[in-house]
Amino acid sequence: MTIKTVKYSGLILFAAFLILLAAGSIQYGRADILTYYVFLSSFFFLSYSVLRYSEYKITKFIFYTLLVSGVILPVYGLFNILIYNTGRASGLLGDRVFEADAAAGILIFLMCTFLISDKKNYIIAFTGGAVFLCLSYIIQLKVRTAYVAVFLSFLFLAAFLINRRKSWGNEIIPKLKIRVLLLSGIILLSLFTSIYNPSPASKKEKGTGETITSIFRSSEVSNLVRLYFWDASFKMFIERPLTGIGPGMWTGTFPKYYGQLYNDRNIDMNSSLNPHNDYLEFISEFGIAGLFYTLFMAGGFILLFKKSLKDFSYLPYLFLVFCFSITSVFNFTKGGIFSVLLLLISLAIAYSGGISLNKRGRKINNLIFYSSSVLLLLAAVLLVIRMFLQKNYLEAMNLKAKGDYGKMLAKLDGIYKPLYPVDMNGIPLDYYRGAAYFELNDYEKAFICSDNAVKLMPQYPSLLNNRASALYKTGRVTESIESFRYLEKVFPNYAEPRINLLAIYTNEKMYDEGLKCLNDIEKAGPEREFIKNYIVFLEIKKYFEKMKL
Repeated sequence: MTIKTVKYSGLILFAAFLILLAAGSIQYGRADILTYYVFLSSFFFLSYSVLRYSEYKITKFIFYTLLVSGVILPVYGLFNILIYNTGRASGLLGDRVFEADAAAGILIFLMCTFLISDKKNYIIAFTGGAVFLCLSYIIQLKVRTAYVAVFLSFLFLAAFLINRRKSWGNEIIPKLKIRVLLLSGIILLSLFTSIYNPSPASKKEKGTGETITSIFRSSEVSNLVRLYFWDASFKMFIERPLTGIGPGMWTGTFPKYYGQLYNDRNIDMNSSLNPHNDYLEFISEFGIAGLFYTLFMAGGFILLFKKSLKDFSYLPYLFLVFCFSITSVFNFTKGGIFSVLLLLISLAIAYSGGISLNKRGRKINNLIFYSSSVLLLLAAVLLVIRMFLQKNYLEAMNLKAKGDYGKMLAKLDGIYKPLYPVDMNGIPLDYYRGAAYFELNDYEKAFICSDNAVKLMPQYPSLLNNRASALYKTGRVTESIESFRYLEKVFPNYAEPRINLLAIYTNEKMYDEGLKCLNDIEKAGPEREFIKNYIVFLEIKKYFEKMKL
């Protein structure tokens, strides 16, 4: 271990942390393609170049960071669950799915370290305790993807150790056997203590057993929805294989393929939709270029596998990549800053070292390093700017809640749209601008804003509904009717736009079309308590009854 090793280990951690913060803040930036590519470019360049300057086998800095994280992360989360009775509430990372993904990666890393490390006994004992805490926390979080990733990692680790038991020699086999027994005991103890959860909050949720069995149930809603997500992603890629649909456009495009899933109950809860598969998201949004993400991870995994065959000190990083590659199949792992940070470190170790550079090679390496630094600095600047813009957005939403639409618009207009086109939920800011102008009876501006929002989310039903309403208010009746008919066709279970269409038919004295529309709405049997304009429907129905139509 040298000063140089520690220096560059710290550099990669600090650099990756900054770039991932920036990426997390712009991951929904539909129009912000520059910052999206800053993240991707930095991810590659930092991984491939910076760590090549360090001379290491296993970096102590990284090991101790993960060891401490393996204690702090689960202790804080378990404290919330068991003491404050918060059930599956999130902890330090702000989301229970991100918590589970990170804990799963740390768990596998520490398990491998526990088995093969030659560190002092008290460090090994501390590592075993961290394994117990991480596994206990994962069980309590009840995130099915983490269960699958950990289980498959266990199987792969067992197969790897059995296959390599002869080639590693007699000096490690006795130690390995003892530690396998100890690790088995830690796992059994964790399972025994975690499945029984004394927290009253847990009684309101699925038990661990039910959560596990739901993984295999074909009727489970979350399983079916994932199949819809994946099917739509493949269709997006097939339709635009070269360029993809565009960065961040998945959420606004998915409804085109599965509009029947949307209704008045869930219309405001679907803003967080994503493919639940990082690979499909990159491929559908970037086309052929999106294969970069998959190939880069696969290449890193292969390199780590080859290195692990010769030197078992690479084993923890191999399984860290394996674990995250599994969670990325079922979850949106790339949205979790800490998980991607761990993945970045592991891939950096995979792609670095073992190359002797001549003078020309050193120049190229320096060019890559300094290019990475510039991209990283740009990402950090963008992050700071977006933090201030987000502050203005939150203040605007507070004004919206108070009904002060004039001041709300003033706040939103002060936000530089190219750097902050959408909010944290992925909804375009022009959606809120359009709604405010509508309330202020400025329908032309309401249409312009709604139209801009639809360009960022071209198939999102609530945005299309607002745009169609604004069209009618600006006198473009025919266009409005066509838009509402499109909504009726693609989103048959979304009643609000159908009632808006009924109102237009009534206002325009198109009684035959109105009567048919009214009867269709009644036959559909919508969930009345969730329809915002259901009172309008009742009034029109009374009007038709009086006219005896």
